Amino acid sequence: MTSAVSINRLWVIVLNNGDVVIDWGDGVFQDVMSGAFLPEVDQTGSHPVQDNECSGLEKAGAIQGFDKFQVYVYDLPARSKKSLD
Repeated sequence: MTSAVSINRLWVIVLNNGDVVIDWGDGVFQDVMSGAFLPEVDQTGSHPVQDNECSGLEKAGAIQGFDKFQVYVYDLPARSKKSLD
């Protein structure tokens, strides 16, 4: 069974185009469906993820589940960092 990471629901946002992303802060966003880090995100018209949207993500297999405060996201790829060389 794949493990899941608990993410505060306030950090999971739905963009105007319907994409669901995690806002890690400092301009870093990660797509919940693909795990891809996004270089740019237009937050105009975005909103925190709602129960019906979480249910859709759960049915699609993108998340393990959710509750009032958390979304349980399957392990996502870690962001690669540039070396200081």
